[in-house]
Amino acid sequence: EPEIGEEVPSFIREDSASAEKLLKSNNVQPLILGSGNEIVAQYPEAGTNMIVNERVFLQTDGKVTMPDIKGWSSRDVMKLANFLDLDLKIKGNGYVVSQNLSENETVKENDQLIVKLESPKQPSSGENEQAEDAEAEDETE
Repeated sequence: EPEIGEEVPSFIREDSASAEKLLKSNNVQPLILGSGNEIVAQYPEAGTNMIVNERVFLQTDGKVTMPDIKGWSSRDVMKLANFLDLDLKIKGNGYVVSQNLSENETVKENDQLIVKLESPKQPSSGENEQAEDAEAEDETE
């Protein structure tokens, strides 16, 4: 059961640095998307209850660049893609091990984001594509 925190205030037209500080003090993970200082969009929306350690996206004016999403869950990636209006393709299950849009690359609406996910138990060599099927079978012999 996730720990529910405070309601997310509206950060629209606020300064990104002070919003980031406030969110960190509420034990959530703010992610500033954009090169400007003034926030123009946010997720979750104002009035939504924050969940401890949840990612909160704050988009500023200025160009938006791709964050490093390695280690993110598919749920967080879907929220990000939806927030930035990216065309998302997910391959595999688990957590992100690679992304086609590199960190700090400028992104715009309808850009395609392709992520490869792997479960944390398997090696990240990338050679064994069948490992996802095999992981369900425990070694009970």
